[in-house]
Amino acid sequence: AVYNSMAQYEKAWEFFEKSLKIEYEIFVEDDPRLATSYDSIGKLCIHIGNFETALRYFEKALNIRKKHFPETHSVIATSYNNIALAYQDLSDYNKAFEFYNKTLETDQQILPENHPHLATTYNNLSTVSIYLGNYEEALDYALKSLEIRRNAIPENHPDIAHNLTNIGYIYFKRKDYETAEKYCCQSLEIAKKSLPVNHPDLAKYYNSLSVMYQGIGDFAKALKMSEEALKIKRNIINGNPLDIALSLVNQGGIYTSAKEYEKSSKKYEIVSPDMMCHIPHNAATITMPPLPIQSSGEKMAGLNS
Repeated sequence: AVYNSMAQYEKAWEFFEKSLKIEYEIFVEDDPRLATSYDSIGKLCIHIGNFETALRYFEKALNIRKKHFPETHSVIATSYNNIALAYQDLSDYNKAFEFYNKTLETDQQILPENHPHLATTYNNLSTVSIYLGNYEEALDYALKSLEIRRNAIPENHPDIAHNLTNIGYIYFKRKDYETAEKYCCQSLEIAKKSLPVNHPDLAKYYNSLSVMYQGIGDFAKALKMSEEALKIKRNIINGNPLDIALSLVNQGGIYTSAKEYEKSSKKYEIVSPDMMCHIPHNAATITMPPLPIQSSGEKMAGLNS
């Protein structure tokens, strides 16, 4: 687990393999302690992008737990949640929705109606509903999540900012740009108060506003927000060069939308050909994905760039 948190994934994998080999010699094949190990390996697979393997381990953990625990036990909800995350990372949003809904149904039977875990699950259902294009349903889940969180945590908590940005995105997709701007600006103000000035998530809130302003044709504000995001990315120690390149390409897209083609070309020229090969082909288009799946407590439920 220490290796995992240090992002030394190869060493973490070796550790888990050795640990699992020992556990196979000690435990019977359906021992609940193996389910815990399978979860840990599944989470490591998520981190390294091996989502299909993660799904297999999460399913093995669930199968073991179902032999030992009732359907209403919290570990069953955790397994459903992890499986949903794997499906979400595999872009199988219908299956992700199915398992997040199973998580919700289980949690509703064992948790008080204002428990933070329910807020997280509502938020995850909202995010998957956005990917499915079900914006009315997504808004309903997002508002439920926000209501619970406002009753449980301070208004300036990053989770509140997370909710507000996703709500803003939903209104953006519904072409209610005034309401979208209101929610996204609120989320940015909370993030500025609750996060360090060079926190990578703060860059993502600026980026959300940048994309929204680009979408409504306010290119000056779009560039201003994008520059703020880029400034943070450049100040992050050991920051990801691809993130910086992506911001430059996004700025090129803003200039292209504004028909300022010379400035657009200059932004693209800054990015090396090798780096450009790793950037999605649609990176300069107007896309404003919701903030990612969240995790809460023992659950593992995993911003735009």
